[in-house]
Amino acid sequence: MTQNLGFSFQKLAFSLLRRSDELLQTKLGIGYAQYKLLEVLAEHPNSSQRFVASALYQTEASISRQVKLMQAAGLLRVGTPSDNKRVRVISLSTKGSELHARAAAILNQCYVQYFGVLSQADTIAFQQIVQKLVATRMY
Repeated sequence: MTQNLGFSFQKLAFSLLRRSDELLQTKLGIGYAQYKLLEVLAEHPNSSQRFVASALYQTEASISRQVKLMQAAGLLRVGTPSDNKRVRVISLSTKGSELHARAAAILNQCYVQYFGVLSQADTIAFQQIVQKLVATRMY
Protein backbone atom coordinates (compact mmCIF):
# COMPACT_ATOMS: atom_id res chain seq x y z
CA MET A 1 0.00 0.00 0.00
CA THR A 2 1.37 3.38 -1.00
CA GLN A 3 0.99 6.07 1.64
CA ASN A 4 0.38 9.66 0.71
CA LEU A 5 3.14 12.15 1.41
CA GLY A 6 1.28 13.91 4.21
CA PHE A 7 0.69 10.69 6.12
CA SER A 8 4.32 9.63 5.71
CA PHE A 9 5.49 13.02 6.93
CA GLN A 10 3.15 12.81 9.94
CA LYS A 11 4.56 9.37 10.83
CA LEU A 12 8.12 10.71 10.66
CA ALA A 13 7.22 13.79 12.71
CA PHE A 14 5.44 11.72 15.36
CA SER A 15 8.33 9.26 15.56
CA LEU A 16 10.82 12.11 16.01
CA LEU A 17 8.63 13.80 18.61
CA ARG A 18 8.09 10.65 20.64
CA ARG A 19 11.77 9.67 20.61
CA SER A 20 12.86 13.24 21.41
CA ASP A 21 10.48 13.43 24.35
CA GLU A 22 11.61 10.03 25.69
CA LEU A 23 15.29 10.98 25.48
CA LEU A 24 14.86 14.37 27.11
CA GLN A 25 12.67 12.97 29.90
CA THR A 26 15.13 10.17 30.61
CA LYS A 27 18.37 12.12 30.37
CA LEU A 28 17.39 15.62 31.54
CA GLY A 29 13.99 15.42 33.20
CA ILE A 30 12.31 17.78 30.73
CA GLY A 31 9.83 17.14 27.96
CA TYR A 32 10.06 18.11 24.33
CA ALA A 33 7.48 20.86 24.91
CA GLN A 34 9.87 22.53 27.34
CA TYR A 35 12.77 22.04 24.95
CA LYS A 36 10.85 23.83 22.18
CA LEU A 37 10.42 26.85 24.43
CA LEU A 38 14.15 26.81 25.27
CA GLU A 39 14.95 26.58 21.55
CA VAL A 40 12.83 29.59 20.62
CA LEU A 41 14.36 31.67 23.41
CA ALA A 42 17.89 30.59 22.48
CA GLU A 43 17.25 31.85 18.94
CA HIS A 44 15.26 34.93 20.02
CA PRO A 45 16.39 36.20 23.45
CA ASN A 46 14.17 38.64 25.31
CA SER A 47 11.02 37.66 23.46
CA SER A 48 7.47 38.47 24.40
CA GLN A 49 5.18 35.68 25.47
CA ARG A 50 3.05 36.44 22.42
CA PHE A 51 6.04 35.97 20.09
CA VAL A 52 6.95 32.64 21.71
CA ALA A 53 3.35 31.41 21.44
CA SER A 54 3.24 32.37 17.77
CA ALA A 55 6.60 30.75 17.03
CA LEU A 56 5.40 27.49 18.62
CA TYR A 57 1.86 27.64 17.17
CA GLN A 58 0.41 27.54 20.68
CA THR A 59 -1.87 29.76 22.71
CA GLU A 60 -0.46 32.37 25.05
CA ALA A 61 -2.23 30.59 27.91
CA SER A 62 -0.37 27.34 27.28
CA ILE A 63 2.93 29.21 27.03
CA SER A 64 2.14 31.10 30.23
CA ARG A 65 1.77 27.82 32.14
CA GLN A 66 5.06 26.49 30.78
CA VAL A 67 6.85 29.76 31.51
CA LYS A 68 5.69 29.75 35.15
CA LEU A 69 6.91 26.19 35.68
CA MET A 70 10.22 26.79 33.93
CA GLN A 71 10.77 30.08 35.77
CA ALA A 72 10.17 28.30 39.08
CA ALA A 73 12.77 25.70 38.02
CA GLY A 74 15.27 28.51 37.39
CA LEU A 75 15.40 27.98 33.63
CA LEU A 76 13.88 31.31 32.56
CA ARG A 77 13.97 34.96 33.54
CA VAL A 78 10.77 36.94 33.12
CA GLY A 79 10.55 40.70 33.20
CA THR A 80 8.44 43.60 32.00
CA PRO A 81 9.75 46.50 29.93
CA SER A 82 9.42 49.89 31.58
CA ASP A 83 7.32 51.26 28.71
CA ASN A 84 4.66 48.50 28.76
CA LYS A 85 3.88 46.71 32.00
CA ARG A 86 1.42 44.35 30.28
CA VAL A 87 4.11 42.69 28.14
CA ARG A 88 6.17 39.88 29.64
CA VAL A 89 9.70 39.54 28.25
CA ILE A 90 11.19 36.08 28.59
CA SER A 91 14.83 35.01 28.34
CA LEU A 92 16.93 32.01 29.26
CA SER A 93 18.73 32.00 32.58
CA THR A 94 22.26 30.64 32.71
CA LYS A 95 20.81 27.33 33.89
CA GLY A 96 18.31 27.41 31.00
CA SER A 97 21.06 28.11 28.46
CA GLU A 98 23.13 25.23 29.79
CA LEU A 99 20.14 22.87 29.72
CA HIS A 100 19.31 23.96 26.19
CA ALA A 101 22.85 23.19 25.02
CA ARG A 102 22.78 19.74 26.62
CA ALA A 103 19.34 18.97 25.20
CA ALA A 104 20.32 20.13 21.71
CA ALA A 105 23.37 17.85 21.77
CA ILE A 106 21.24 14.87 22.84
CA LEU A 107 18.67 15.54 20.13
CA ASN A 108 21.30 16.07 17.44
CA GLN A 109 22.71 12.62 18.24
CA CYS A 110 19.21 11.16 18.01
CA TYR A 111 18.49 12.82 14.68
CA VAL A 112 21.66 11.41 13.14
CA GLN A 113 20.01 8.00 13.50
CA TYR A 114 17.00 9.19 11.51
CA PHE A 115 18.73 11.22 8.85
CA GLY A 116 22.06 9.41 8.71
CA VAL A 117 20.65 7.21 5.95
CA LEU A 118 20.55 10.25 3.65
CA SER A 119 23.49 11.49 1.63
CA GLN A 120 24.80 14.96 2.41
CA ALA A 121 23.14 16.28 -0.76
CA ASP A 122 19.82 14.65 0.18
CA THR A 123 20.07 16.05 3.71
CA ILE A 124 20.64 19.59 2.40
CA ALA A 125 17.79 19.25 -0.11
CA PHE A 126 15.45 17.85 2.55
CA GLN A 127 16.31 20.66 4.95
CA GLN A 128 15.65 23.28 2.26
CA ILE A 129 12.33 21.71 1.34
CA VAL A 130 11.19 21.52 4.97
CA GLN A 131 12.24 25.14 5.61
CA LYS A 132 10.33 26.24 2.52
CA LEU A 133 7.20 24.39 3.63
CA VAL A 134 7.41 25.75 7.17
CA ALA A 135 7.93 29.29 5.84
CA THR A 136 4.61 29.17 3.95
CA ARG A 137 2.67 28.83 7.24
CA MET A 138 -0.44 27.64 5.44
CA TYR A 139 -1.99 26.47 8.72
